Amino acid sequence: MDLETVAKLLKSDIEDGVSESQVEERRQQYGYNEMEGEGGVSPIKLLIKQFFNVMILILAIAMAVSFAFKDWIEGGVIAAIAIINAVVGFLQEYKAEKTMDSLRQMASPTSRVIRDGQGKTIPTRELIPGDIIVLNSGDVVGADARVVEAFNMDIDEALLTGESVPVNKVNDIIEGAEISLGDRINMTYSSTIITKGRGKSIVTAIGMQTEIGKIAKRLLDSNDNSKTPLQKSLDRMAL
Repeated sequence: MDLETVAKLLKSDIEDGVSESQVEERRQQYGYNEMEGEGGVSPIKLLIKQFFNVMILILAIAMAVSFAFKDWIEGGVIAAIAIINAVVGFLQEYKAEKTMDSLRQMASPTSRVIRDGQGKTIPTRELIPGDIIVLNSGDVVGADARVVEAFNMDIDEALLTGESVPVNKVNDIIEGAEISLGDRINMTYSSTIITKGRGKSIVTAIGMQTEIGKIAKRLLDSNDNSKTPLQKSLDRMAL
C-alpha cells in the first residue's frame, strides 16, 4: 500500500502528522499504547489467588469433613492435593507474569513525534495511530508503523523474527498478499531497535494490536487456558 493511501486511511499527514485536536478523540477510540495488565509481579498475591477458587474450596470442604470424621489419612491426602494444585497453578501464572513484565520493559519510555508539523517528545504510551515517529540510531521503536522515509536505516528484529542480522528498511511498496514478518521491509515494529541510520514512520498499530502485543496476547490466552494436573484429572473423570 502506498504512503498516501496509508495516511488517508489513518486520517493523518505524512509531513505534519496528526493534529493536537485529534489526539484525545483517538485516545478514546484506541486507548493507550501499552500492554494489558497492571505490571509488577507480586508473588504473594499470585500465591494467595490460588487458594481462592471453587476447586480449592471444594477440596477444603472435603478435607474438613474427613478430619471431622477423624479420617486423618484421607484428609491429609486431600490437603496435599490442594497444596500441590496451588503450587503448580502459582508457578504457571508467575512464569507468564514475569514474561509479560519483560515484554513491557522492552518499550522505550519516550518517543519523538511530529504533530501539527512540530517535533515533540511524548511518553511512548501516548502514541496514537497516525502519529509520525522520528527514529534515530539507538532508538527503540514505540509502535508498529509504516516507513515514511529511511536513510540507511537498519533495525534489529530478532525479538520478533529470530533473525540475528539487522534488516535494512525502505519506504517502497511491497507487493504480495501474504508477506512474512521478516520480509516487511517497509514496516517498523514496536520494541525493535534502530541499529544504524535514521528515518520516520507513520504509526499503524499500538498496544495489544502490535506484533509484540499479539505475542503477549497469545501468552495471556495460553495462561488462561492452562490447567493444573488436578483440573485435567477432574476433566477426565467427568468424561
